[in-house]
Amino acid sequence: MLVVGAANSGAEIAKDLAKTHRVILSGRKVDEVPGRYSGFLDRHVVTPILNRIVFPHVMSVDSPIGRRARARVMKSAVPLIRVKARDIETLGIERVGRLEGVRDGLPALEDGTTLEVENVVWCVGYDAGLDWIDLPVLLPDGEPDHDRGVARGVDGLFFLGQHFLTSMASGMVQGVGRDARRIVALALGLNGPERRRGSRS
Repeated sequence: MLVVGAANSGAEIAKDLAKTHRVILSGRKVDEVPGRYSGFLDRHVVTPILNRIVFPHVMSVDSPIGRRARARVMKSAVPLIRVKARDIETLGIERVGRLEGVRDGLPALEDGTTLEVENVVWCVGYDAGLDWIDLPVLLPDGEPDHDRGVARGVDGLFFLGQHFLTSMASGMVQGVGRDARRIVALALGLNGPERRRGSRS
């Protein structure tokens, strides 16, 4: 069994599959968040602090640390949270390099190695799929050009649920609601003029 993509989804799927299958995990090494987040203190103290303070406020486009983090996060995978590199090793999951293509019907790695596997699980991320928007609002990389969800140069167009829209919490269940309330208030004119700070967020 080959799992392609070694970020959170790939690592977690590989861990689950390793209970019953020989698993090969293809992809580059991904940073990881320190800690296990499984004990009582993690669940009842650390996680609430992260979700209510760090992710929405500290890791925000309004703070210098948040802006630096956003620039890094937007160009790489989200760090491993629950499954760590040590877990992958302990479970006997074989790590290989990045997949380059297919050769003779088999997955081929960058180094030319082909893998004899019967199943491939594809976990290589996603994009927002905004190419259907026929307006001058998408940047060359396909990301929307916006300021905290307010489209630049197109009145009345807003974005929501985007990764790091206003903070690290923007793409998480616990953070998207805050962005949604602000966007709805702006769309209905309840907040007055939107503050523009000039940052590309």
